[in-house]
Amino acid sequence: MASHTFATSDDEERRMLELALAVSAAEAGEGAAPKPPPQQQQQQQQQQQPQQQQQQPQQQQQQAPSSDGGRAGGLGGLLRAVRSGLSSGADALGLPRCAGCGGAVGGVGEAFLNAQGATWHAGCFRCAGCSQPLTGGGGGGFQYTIHEGKPYHAACGRELFHPRCCVCRELIPQSPDGRIQWQTHAFWRGDDTRFCPAHSADGTPTCCACQRLEPRGAEWPPLSDGRRVCLECLGTIVADTPDAQPLYREVLEFFKAQGMPHPYAPPLLLVESSVLEAHASQEGRAGGAEGPVFHVRGLCVATIYTTIPAVMRIAAGGLGVSSVATALAGGAGGALPPGVSQRCQVQSLLVLYGLPRLLCGSIIAHELTHAYIRMQNVARLDPQLEEGLCQLMAYLWIESQDHAARRAGPEQERLASYLAHQVRSDPSPVYGDGFRRALELYQLRGLRPLLDHALSARAWPTWDA
Repeated sequence: MASHTFATSDDEERRMLELALAVSAAEAGEGAAPKPPPQQQQQQQQQQQPQQQQQQPQQQQQQAPSSDGGRAGGLGGLLRAVRSGLSSGADALGLPRCAGCGGAVGGVGEAFLNAQGATWHAGCFRCAGCSQPLTGGGGGGFQYTIHEGKPYHAACGRELFHPRCCVCRELIPQSPDGRIQWQTHAFWRGDDTRFCPAHSADGTPTCCACQRLEPRGAEWPPLSDGRRVCLECLGTIVADTPDAQPLYREVLEFFKAQGMPHPYAPPLLLVESSVLEAHASQEGRAGGAEGPVFHVRGLCVATIYTTIPAVMRIAAGGLGVSSVATALAGGAGGALPPGVSQRCQVQSLLVLYGLPRLLCGSIIAHELTHAYIRMQNVARLDPQLEEGLCQLMAYLWIESQDHAARRAGPEQERLASYLAHQVRSDPSPVYGDGFRRALELYQLRGLRPLLDHALSARAWPTWDA
């Protein structure tokens, strides 16, 4: 904030009047010649008196048009000459020029100021926002603010440039030390996404797909389980199980194209969050899915049958026995003891309903990777390895939708970029680190060698770059 005082005074008026008279004399060619001695001056006056008397009528006739203005009119003309910045007079006297209008500065009774390294008429130093004079039209001091080299009233500067909250639409408040602090989403950055820090903890609804905050008065439509979907994501929402089937078939075809055909397609069901949470608890996954996009939004429901050799007595009698394979439901993953085998049956895929198409498709791809691993009769892999592979397939599917998203419009293109960003930037050790390691190995050798090694060795490959 800059402060200035503009100048005007009686002394200044007298000074400028003298300057004006000097300008007039300079323009008329009346140089300041040395005065002659008194006697010589008197003789000259006597000699010139008849001539002056003869010229007097002519002078009166010439002065007649301005005689009604009197002395004030003559001075006014001189002052107007100074104010209009007559080049010869102003430049000869070294008068400054106004940075606003270009005219000379310093007329009698005229207020002026020095600001921004230049001199201005008081009325020419104006706000770049409202175009009104910054001096307020009166004397004394005044304040203004500078933005990108242009002056503004303090109120105009706040209205135009002070950050405004995208939620409450109010100016973001300053902290006691004068700083302006706001929050914004890690991906949805920009001047229109800044919000007051208080809104992150005051219950402001967020979109369940893109995580943007609901602006006041927007009234995003609520889903039956209390989630909200923003208007941008609502346009491609997958509402129920029948609505999801075309997308499900599309993702299955994507897996075929990647060399990962499923022996069978388990049923895909879209469910509410309460149903998903209940099944996740049974699977031991409730609260364990740390990824920001896939946190209990999908689940692969599978049954693991473990076959172990049980001792049976030989019917002929005696103490002879034989081992008979006996199938039992359940069992853990990892290395199996000798003689023990496992078979997996995928019962269904559960995906949270009410998500936009791109997010729903990426979750289906994630869960289909779990299903593919189970269909290879692998009950479980190391969590980082398995979730890393699932995230890799979800990421590859999102990337495959890039062209379609661009054709669908800028909002879908931005959402695709957001979902891919979420996978790449996930900080969790299981989902995030697992994905980044899987992506590095995929880029090194390709998808099929990575899967074959993971399923056979049940461990990460140790390939050299």
